[in-house]
Amino acid sequence: MSAKLDDVAGKSFDYIIIGGGTAGLALAARLSEDPSISVLVSRGRGQPQRQRQPPPDAAPQAAEQPQVRLGVQDSRAAAFEQPHVRVAAGEGPRGSSAINFMLWNKPAREYVQAFELLGNPGWTWELFDKYSKRAEKFIPPDHDTDVLTYDLAYRGRTGAIITSFPSVISNLERPLIQAMKKLGIEHILDSSSGFTNGSCVTASTLDPRLTRAATPATCISPPRPRALTSSCSSPPTSRAS
Repeated sequence: MSAKLDDVAGKSFDYIIIGGGTAGLALAARLSEDPSISVLVSRGRGQPQRQRQPPPDAAPQAAEQPQVRLGVQDSRAAAFEQPHVRVAAGEGPRGSSAINFMLWNKPAREYVQAFELLGNPGWTWELFDKYSKRAEKFIPPDHDTDVLTYDLAYRGRTGAIITSFPSVISNLERPLIQAMKKLGIEHILDSSSGFTNGSCVTASTLDPRLTRAATPATCISPPRPRALTSSCSSPPTSRAS
């Protein structure tokens, strides 16, 4: 449910999450899977729970819309002798998943394994891959499968976030893949395997019905019993350090 700040003042919750963006809503969805746990998500700027969904190809334009973009001034701007350096960040209950370019990829295995090598036991690629797949619902393509390659061993099939490939390709992909092979850069089956040295077409957080799979629509909207409250708070600060 969505609530105003006055509606939740003085009430107790098991968890209070500050920020209703990509990470905050994903965390809230996970915690509230247990109906006995109450979760409050505090969102900024008084944005409504439902906003117009930007079309999939409108990331650059959406980043300029004040209703979905949070203008942040970087305090390091003076170092560049500029009056300000704007940092694009998502506004409202979708966070930056409302304005990003929808790429769904995973880092190289070495990057994740480095966390454990630096003294964080359990931070392994295998664990990261396990929970990444839990969040994903990959829909395989039914066209151009010589270009739109994938490996289901590294893809989730039952998660909340829909991933897929576009319904059409640009026809630049095949000559580009061949050109890269001539330079010694092989085409890899699926970069979601963590083996990222090579060329690969990256899947997107794109529903085949050509809608953007933004966080609230995927993590919060599906009806399920949960004690989850979303509240608007005061405007956030306008400076990032």
